[in-house]
Amino acid sequence: MDSATLIKIRNFGALNYSPERIADLLGYIDEQRRTLLVAFTDDGSDVAVYYKQVQAIGKYNIDAQLAKNAERGDTDAAMVLQTRRKTETVDNLKKQLFGIV
Repeated sequence: MDSATLIKIRNFGALNYSPERIADLLGYIDEQRRTLLVAFTDDGSDVAVYYKQVQAIGKYNIDAQLAKNAERGDTDAAMVLQTRRKTETVDNLKKQLFGIV
């Protein structure tokens, strides 16, 4: 896959777009679309690596901003951060125990 497409995938992933939506935005159809969607599920592919990496960075950025806001006394930010942490814990346990997310 060319670097320009990987950059687009990274940018769309940062917005937490699904692989299907990314394929739509890239204009991929038929075999090209199927190939891309399979690449998202292949942990060794550049597509999957970029996508997972940018999603992790995006989550970190959101959590970091929420933590800053919570430290400044924003109770809504503190509640949202707490909910996000609980959800992350549950998702991690589901993955560890059952192999699902």
